[in-house]
Amino acid sequence: YAIEVDSPANTLIKVDSTLSSDAASLTLERVTVQAVGSGGAEFGLVQVQSGSAVAKLILNAGATVKGNTSGIDAGGVYLQGGTLVMNAGSEISGNTAKYGGGVCSTNANDEIELNGGLIRANRATVAAVCAPSCPA
Repeated sequence: YAIEVDSPANTLIKVDSTLSSDAASLTLERVTVQAVGSGGAEFGLVQVQSGSAVAKLILNAGATVKGNTSGIDAGGVYLQGGTLVMNAGSEISGNTAKYGGGVCSTNANDEIELNGGLIRANRATVAAVCAPSCPA
């Protein structure tokens, strides 16, 4: 399966707990999230944003986030107080951004849990690792 963006957008998928006091979670498995043609998501193909409750993205086997070019932050996954869990067989690859080509973390409360999977072949034009000190 594939979820594709073919025209510029802010974000293709947003996992957001800022609008509620409830946690938000999305698990992707055996699906590719990608930019095609002239498409591009400016704050990652997937944005994970927490409010008072945690927002979490879980990438399981066969989940791939790829091929996005962002002029700002995060080609692949943009964390803003959220949690990214990568399990074996998942991948974030082929993304380009100004800050954090594959993953951009903008909040001191962001969490990244790596249980396998690959983050590879991503490119950042200014800073490869986007951490809370990077401009958001």
